[in-house]
Amino acid sequence: MKNSMLFKRLAVFAFAVAFALSLTFAVSPSIASAASASIDMPKISGITDSTKTSYKDSLFFVGEYEYAEQNYTLNYRYYMPEDMSEKVPLVIFLHGRGERGFDNDSQLNNAILRPFIENENSKFYKAMVIAPQCPVKEYNNGWVELFSDDESANSLAYANYSVDAISESVECKAIIALIKKTCSQYNVDSDRVYLIGLSQGAVATWDLLARHSDVFAAAVPISGVGDTSKASIYADIPIYAFHGDADTTVPYATATPKMYEAVNALGKNNMQFVTYHNGPHAIWEAAIVFKGNGELPALEDWLFSQTRASKSAQPEEKGCSGTVPASALAIGMFAMTICAVFVKRRAIG
Repeated sequence: MKNSMLFKRLAVFAFAVAFALSLTFAVSPSIASAASASIDMPKISGITDSTKTSYKDSLFFVGEYEYAEQNYTLNYRYYMPEDMSEKVPLVIFLHGRGERGFDNDSQLNNAILRPFIENENSKFYKAMVIAPQCPVKEYNNGWVELFSDDESANSLAYANYSVDAISESVECKAIIALIKKTCSQYNVDSDRVYLIGLSQGAVATWDLLARHSDVFAAAVPISGVGDTSKASIYADIPIYAFHGDADTTVPYATATPKMYEAVNALGKNNMQFVTYHNGPHAIWEAAIVFKGNGELPALEDWLFSQTRASKSAQPEEKGCSGTVPASALAIGMFAMTICAVFVKRRAIG
């Protein structure tokens, strides 16, 4: 009698364990965790003009790309690692409004030099980096031609931005063509093409992702805004966004927080978002060397771990699509075996 009661209790316990495991792993999707954090705006040391010039001249070559389809010449600077015997990632860096021009130099003034200067072991040293330059255009337009008159240009009404309402600029078309040429001409990993943009360059980052999501493995928009109606496209791309909550140039409340809300609502959890508390528009020097915190990883570690292949492997929907670990299967099988033994014993007895 005592043995019978013992087996009965064991069987009930085993069944409960098996049932709990089946529920746990059936509803736990195999996805990356989305996260956002608000942190105080850090103090960033300045970089002298002479230091910038030294790194520009020693690291970045001068390039021109002839985009024949529209008879357009895209100026750019590019860095190449010393060792390209193995495939290297490609970083496309898009500057902001203040660096527009024709000197093929100003686009390197902000953000992109800092990882090279601050850390001789930076992962940027092992990537190819291309920094194109957008010319000065009418109505303060940049990579994305948002403004059609002086009134809209002065208002900087990015909140009304719509990908479908405007044509893709010749500059952005040339960038895509240059990426494809670079991947075919050099030992570049086409599955590790990363896009970083600040201010108007961040607007272009969102725009390029909406139009060419298949090209990029990950993106880092800093102080920009995109089209929330394209959230279903953005949701499939690993994105690490930054914005200062005191930004009045691209107003914070109607910019990246709205993008994060729209993208994250789709449950694919590919977007990370850092808010710099009391951060102005120009937060990019801090963002590009963000070391991470308890909730979010360091930007470099995150960025250079992304691949286009892993991006496409993300599940389409949050739900019953998780993978059950082998250990869980083993425990479940053990539990079911105990149940079977009990049933058999009861049948014999």
